[in-house]
Amino acid sequence: MKKKATTHVLFTGVLLLTGVLSYGQPDFPLGGKDSLLIMAENCRLAYDYLKAAACYRRYLVEKDSMDISVIESLGDIENSLGNYFEAVRLYKKLYSPDSSSLRISMKYASALQNLGKTRDAITILKKEDTLVFNNFHLSKNLGDLYFALSVTDTAIIYYKRADLQNSRSLLTKQILFNIYFSIQEDYNTASVYASMASKLDSTNSLYLKQQGLCDFKLEKYRQAAVKLSTVHKLGDSTLSLILPLGISYYMTDSSIKAISFLRQAIWKDSTNSVPVFYLGSALRKAGRHEEALQYLNKALELNKPDPNTMYLIHSEIGMSYLTKKMAGEAYSCFSSAAKYKPHEIKLLYYMGIAKSEARALSDLKKARELLESFVMKAGASGSAEYVILLAYAGVALEKINQEIFMLEGDL
Repeated sequence: MKKKATTHVLFTGVLLLTGVLSYGQPDFPLGGKDSLLIMAENCRLAYDYLKAAACYRRYLVEKDSMDISVIESLGDIENSLGNYFEAVRLYKKLYSPDSSSLRISMKYASALQNLGKTRDAITILKKEDTLVFNNFHLSKNLGDLYFALSVTDTAIIYYKRADLQNSRSLLTKQILFNIYFSIQEDYNTASVYASMASKLDSTNSLYLKQQGLCDFKLEKYRQAAVKLSTVHKLGDSTLSLILPLGISYYMTDSSIKAISFLRQAIWKDSTNSVPVFYLGSALRKAGRHEEALQYLNKALELNKPDPNTMYLIHSEIGMSYLTKKMAGEAYSCFSSAAKYKPHEIKLLYYMGIAKSEARALSDLKKARELLESFVMKAGASGSAEYVILLAYAGVALEKINQEIFMLEGDL
């Protein structure tokens, strides 16, 4: 419902401010203008629409009930005041499918949409679409109407056509960017429209930010960091910028920069578990394990993160405990992570290493079981991501077997 109301305002605003006015306003006689019309126009110029509407109504009753210009002007005011039923009634008097001007058709369609009759509005404008060639406002407004109905694919067709009809329109490029970024999640195409907007207005850092956010979503973290840091230097310190910038630095192993921006993100929203988790992880990478554990444990408490986030948090806490030689705590964390991602092969390795640190015979045998399972599954996967861990697992297994042999020999 919120999206629909927003689109109504957008469509009406375009008609009143850009689209319809480009086709001209109703014409009144230059000479001998009636005093009621003069009063109505003066009230209208003074934004006293209620008095203007009263003057127009009185003129239609007392002077000329069929005055086309007055009917249109009164319809405009009623539409602006939110009296959509009355606006529809007035525009309907002027509308004819075969002979109406585009201006009247667009105003009529606007009032119909505001009244909730979006499909009727589409019918009127599609009729015009067969008669009028290459009209930007008509294409754009059809896009708005289909978007209001959540017929996104058809809306895109009309928005793209409007963009071709007016290649310098920033509005259509931003609409298309928002649809592809937020609804379609097609970040490559969204980036194209942000780039096109940036070429038209290189002074507006919003378009560079949008390109950076697309890079971030596409996991092009180095490119994202370059673009977003440039926008930050231009004065943007909003959460929507500093959080992806901090994560981009984290992903490119720039831990010091990541820590700085992630702290800022937490300062802006301390209830968001995402920057808390990444800050904890960045601190761990920087060797600051005590502080890392504080943030990672805090991340567990916040907002009941999704299973993937819970897996990552438990894994990071486990890594910190493992580095601190706290084997029991590390194993417990890796086991918790496995509940959220039971098929994650790497956890077998880290659980095995944690168990091997305990040194008791039962722990060493459990470690051997886990590492052998890791070697079997990682080797079968053929994935290059396990190459280094497989090498470490081989060394660890050799050491564990020696320790088990020594402990069993003492029994």
